[in-house]
Amino acid sequence: MAKVLLIAALVEFVLLRVVNRATGHLSPSFRELMGGLALAGITAYYVVLSLSALLILIAAWNRWRADFRLSVLLVAWTLITFGALIAGPSLMAFLLPASLAFGVMVVLVVRRLRSPLASDDVSRSASWARLLAFGSRAYPVMLLATYSMVFVLYWGRLAPSSIGGQDVGIAAYGVGEIFAISAAVLAPFYVPDRPRRNPFVLAVAAGGLVSLLWLGRPDILALVAFWSVGFQMYLAAPFYVAAAAALVYALAASFRNPKTGYLFHGLFLVALAGRMLNDVYTIHLALVGVLLLLTPRDYPMALPRSVARAPPLPGESGTAAHQSVEVRM
Repeated sequence: MAKVLLIAALVEFVLLRVVNRATGHLSPSFRELMGGLALAGITAYYVVLSLSALLILIAAWNRWRADFRLSVLLVAWTLITFGALIAGPSLMAFLLPASLAFGVMVVLVVRRLRSPLASDDVSRSASWARLLAFGSRAYPVMLLATYSMVFVLYWGRLAPSSIGGQDVGIAAYGVGEIFAISAAVLAPFYVPDRPRRNPFVLAVAAGGLVSLLWLGRPDILALVAFWSVGFQMYLAAPFYVAAAAALVYALAASFRNPKTGYLFHGLFLVALAGRMLNDVYTIHLALVGVLLLLTPRDYPMALPRSVARAPPLPGESGTAAHQSVEVRM
């Protein structure tokens, strides 16, 4: 199910957030072709909404005795979100589920900060082990800081203009770009593994590609970056090159890595969600991504044949675990 979610999210990202928004610059014959691709992107959009909601409910089911309060929050978020979709578009209908999702993220990040380092976070190199220890805390904090600036922007729209709420929100969104770049640069140190050559080669290639695009067509790069993931691209080019390279390294290092569980899935969904979070869809992506990032080994990669003991969330004691049948993701 998680693999299908990733594929559908990637299809939506490419067809709706990149290709579809470029159709205005194409000839009429190409626009007809793009119309069919847009339909495929819309289908992927609804597949992602459905699967992400289902995965959140699975997370609630798997943790409902070990962490009843978190399970209630996840179920409540799902119900409120779909209620908001039925109610129709409005700022308050968006802010309520968005704020609840942010609250769930805060709970998960705080638990991550309180939890001890896992044994596989230790590398043979003492310096690399220290970087992993730092990254395991700093990356979730920077990710949360990025999202917090988004909610300052949206809540600022409700503030009276006399106190400058909207101006504060716009400024906060600009600061959020710095946090987002920092989170991407820290992502490799969140992967509990030693440095490897192949991910490094891919990271260098990604950084080189962004550099070439910046030198060749900076206007197109800026438009695509804002359309797809919400980056305003107002910082110096090396920051974005480093962020792209670091994120690709983290994705490559966690891909099919037995030490990381669903960490790759979480990184991938957070990257596709972007930093704008301007609708319920991207909120779904971000919340599922954060759940998989901060509890990457809480869900089995294959359906168990027998009743298994659910592992505790970060920050929980082992005694909180209970006997339950976990659902495959």
